[in-house]
Amino acid sequence: MNNNLKILFFYRSKCAQSKKAFDHLRKLNFEITPIISEKKGEDLSNEIKGWEGDYILCFRSLYIIKNDLLKNTKEYAINFHPGPIDYPGSGSVNLALYNDENIFGVTSHIINEEIDSGSIIDYINFEIHKKDNVTTLLNKTHEILFDLFVKTTNGIAKYGKKYIDEQLKENKNINWSGKANKISEIDALQNINSEITKEELDKIIRATHTKEFPVKIKIHGFNFILDKD
Repeated sequence: MNNNLKILFFYRSKCAQSKKAFDHLRKLNFEITPIISEKKGEDLSNEIKGWEGDYILCFRSLYIIKNDLLKNTKEYAINFHPGPIDYPGSGSVNLALYNDENIFGVTSHIINEEIDSGSIIDYINFEIHKKDNVTTLLNKTHEILFDLFVKTTNGIAKYGKKYIDEQLKENKNINWSGKANKISEIDALQNINSEITKEELDKIIRATHTKEFPVKIKIHGFNFILDKD
């Protein structure tokens, strides 16, 4: 067991699966430097200043890792993306629902200077059900992403760098599809207009609406928010 590895672990606050991921790393007895991410664009430079170690692991983190930090990593920097290779970037769940996909997935990949573009380490695909909405698909995605995290970190603990090397070799012909999507695309999708069709409205509600981020329409300078259970 490679339990003396130094891990810089980026994860999200108020996220049950992130907490489980952190607890799993502790069970593997890695030397962990935890970095909690709360919002996009936050300054975490003081917390990571001077870190050098073996692996960087990112699980649902909102922090964009800079190249200088990647250079301080002896082995690999790995991100666990809550989406398949067809949906790099933000809003993967939303866009997959909007496009009425039948299959979704989660992906682990090498972190480089461009978002969700590094070599694929591993992935798990699963079915999207017709009754799925943003909330149900997000919950399912995060649970399966944790499963992928456990599989990958267990492999590192048992075999070290060799495990990732073998995974990269196995999946060398699997590539991302297109450039990373931006959250602004999802924000724009939620701002509907008064001439929208019933079919299109149903698609947008399924793909984007939650209590925290409701669909809305703006009329004469006033925002009207969808009230839906």
